[in-house]
Amino acid sequence: MSTNEGDMKTLLAHVERLKKMVSPTSLPPEEQWSTEFQHSVAEFVSDVEKVKQDLQVVASETTAGKFLNAQERADKISGCVQSVARAMDCFVGRGLISMQFRIERVDVMVEDGFRNIGDQIHGVREDLKKQYIEPGIAIPGLHPTLSALYNDSESGRSECEPDTREEALATIYAWILGPDHPDLSQYPDPVLDVRHERLIMWLYAIAGAGKSTIAMTTAQWCYIRRILAAAFFCGRDGDRSNVLAIMPTIAFQLAHRCPIFRDALREAVVENPNVHQMSVASQLEKLIADPLYTAVQGGSHAFDDSVIIIDALDECTDEEAVSPA
Repeated sequence: MSTNEGDMKTLLAHVERLKKMVSPTSLPPEEQWSTEFQHSVAEFVSDVEKVKQDLQVVASETTAGKFLNAQERADKISGCVQSVARAMDCFVGRGLISMQFRIERVDVMVEDGFRNIGDQIHGVREDLKKQYIEPGIAIPGLHPTLSALYNDSESGRSECEPDTREEALATIYAWILGPDHPDLSQYPDPVLDVRHERLIMWLYAIAGAGKSTIAMTTAQWCYIRRILAAAFFCGRDGDRSNVLAIMPTIAFQLAHRCPIFRDALREAVVENPNVHQMSVASQLEKLIADPLYTAVQGGSHAFDDSVIIIDALDECTDEEAVSPA
């Protein structure tokens, strides 16, 4: 039986790392800090210190207690993870508001420092989430970006309001299921003559038109019907802006659907330890196409009706890698 000692040490290490990020030695001189920034740092440090104290209480249990109360300890550690995540969200969010609306003057150097801290914090959050991937599903050496999944609890993404975007959604759904599918009887006719046999649909519109909201609604709709194989919602923060994180994250989700695929993916990662530095095309071949071929050859039908959604690809930082040319 586990005592959660590994999780405890990992989380304590993250807490110390977070405190170091906002220490005076890691930021521009304190005299350049605005009042709002000073308040944000003080509150963040207080919140993180409280988590550290809670962890130290859990760590002080006797050896027998650690084994007997392993599940309770796991729940407490999970609660500490959530507390750290909330503190990070408040800290970064407060700073972004300050910079956007100029509540107080923020020096350019402090703005850059705040953004850098935000990127580091997103990385810490990803590390924390990965500690709680089920062992049977985890692929050693594969590093999925969990915040890019459609149902990430901290994403803030939303679906379409009821009775809105119905024509656009009907068009997408008709492409997925076929225009004559009985499940589509409640929707209006598609606005385009979509072909169900085509393997790729590209949704494009001007910025702010609601493409991500439509993508989120479609992901939920597919999930309910058990046909959502994977999703990656790109963003400008952390690894969600890294085009080389897309294929590993999609492969991780596909592995949930099929044990044969999962085993083949494990072998692919072992054979290609540098896969995270490979080109997108090579990642697609090694992490998805080859394991998928193995699964199909092995008689699997797990991917017969499957949808993969990639949203906001243009927000990735590598413009050349995501260009349509």
